[in-house]
Amino acid sequence: MRILIVNRHIDQTAGGSETQCHEIATALAARGHDVVYAVCCPGPTQREHPYAILPLHGRFRAAFKRALADLRPDVVYWRFNKRHLLRSVLDARRAGARFVFAVSHINDVRPVAAKPFYGAKLSAARRAARALGRARIAAFGAVNHLALRLVDGIVYQHTGQIRACANGRHVVIYNSARPTRRAANEGAAAGRERTDGCRPRSSDAAPPRYVLWAANLKKSKNPEDFVRLAADLEHTGVEFRMAGQIQDPAYRRLLDAEGLPRNFRYLGFQPRDALDALMSGCLLLVHTCDPEGFPNVFIQAWSCGKAVASLRFDPGEMLETYGIGVCAHGDYAAFKTHVERLIADEALRGEIGRRALAFVAEHCDRDRNVAKLEAFFGEVLAAPAR
Repeated sequence: MRILIVNRHIDQTAGGSETQCHEIATALAARGHDVVYAVCCPGPTQREHPYAILPLHGRFRAAFKRALADLRPDVVYWRFNKRHLLRSVLDARRAGARFVFAVSHINDVRPVAAKPFYGAKLSAARRAARALGRARIAAFGAVNHLALRLVDGIVYQHTGQIRACANGRHVVIYNSARPTRRAANEGAAAGRERTDGCRPRSSDAAPPRYVLWAANLKKSKNPEDFVRLAADLEHTGVEFRMAGQIQDPAYRRLLDAEGLPRNFRYLGFQPRDALDALMSGCLLLVHTCDPEGFPNVFIQAWSCGKAVASLRFDPGEMLETYGIGVCAHGDYAAFKTHVERLIADEALRGEIGRRALAFVAEHCDRDRNVAKLEAFFGEVLAAPAR
């Protein structure tokens, strides 16, 4: 098959959908397919990849139409949310390509995206201008939402998304994990070795016990809830470590230890291997983000045998159904109780960790999931054109 993948790229944006697309492209190329990754918002490529990269320079629609004409793909695998979606679906139809839309976020299946409004400290005029801009974006999003009825297939991340947006031809494929054996074999590497951002300690000191929070720092991720949790659970003697790139300047205050809980550590951005090591050494992963898609950090934690404690979001009710974590559904008091219990109960953490490893092996194996995606492409190509 000639497959055109459309998204931003992991070399420019270390996000969840970009990570998944890179792994999918790598595995599809290894299975003998002709894979081209059309990079939206292109920038410099940092390394060689086993698939071809095509930067979409200039006006998006013109660049995408050129890619369709030049490459003549059998299937377009679109994971660029609903940006430019309606026109792109119609252009793919005219070019004779089948179009598969992959859900990456809960807003992908909502007619109107729900996003935090950043404007509390702006003047009235600037707030009004921002509100108008958001309304314009919402209108375009609603129009592009119509394209979900025209695509040839939809790939959902979990069953909870199907009820929000029905399509006649669809498949559920969980996000996938790449092997993390090296980090796991290191054991609690992050606990035994010095971690950037932590206080220096003597060589004979016991490694600290810590819980981990990992995401880009912006309003929708609610990092302030993790800081609050650290203060509330300081009596446990456990460190609360936060890893992620600051994307909202309001959170630059985390660079200054003054006024923050004594047991809180901000580690800054951590590359994948370093984050794997941190996962291997933590007691559990804490998640405070608003509902989104299927967080990759969940899979990283489960791959290291760690429980996930989520304040707001349980994708497809996986945490509760499979017993691989806990979710407080927005109740902070219950959330704090869950985390405190998991910190104190080593046997419970071990039991959840064993289930998490089994869940990843069964549902998040990259090659197995790419085989499911390959089979779905085959179904889409064999079906009559919409």
